[in-house]
Amino acid sequence: MIKEDAMGYELHITRSSAPDGDGPLIGADEWRALVETDAELSLRDGITAALPGGQVLTIPSPDLAAWTGHPQHAEVPFRFHGGRVTVRNPDEAVLAKMIDLAGALDARVQGDDGEFYPPTPPG
Repeated sequence: MIKEDAMGYELHITRSSAPDGDGPLIGADEWRALVETDAELSLRDGITAALPGGQVLTIPSPDLAAWTGHPQHAEVPFRFHGGRVTVRNPDEAVLAKMIDLAGALDARVQGDDGEFYPPTPPG
């Protein structure tokens, strides 16, 4: 079960074992190469949202990947920054995708409070 928080909760694909992210980093080139091999992911330059009144807001985010394989959402943003990949307020489908991607990156999925998903390393 994923922890929920009224302010939002993030899970991170990371090689670190510490909640502060201190440790080995995932390289941007590694992330981009993995995204290019996954038909359900595509690189974007940022997040765009339609606002009330017809305005459009774009927030730059280099190396952001949009996941289009979610069973209920058109796209889920996977944001690469600081040597890790972050998703805000993930559900079980997103968690499963994150665990799959973490395996390909020799990394793990970790929550904001330091907990790991799954709780023990695979294998």
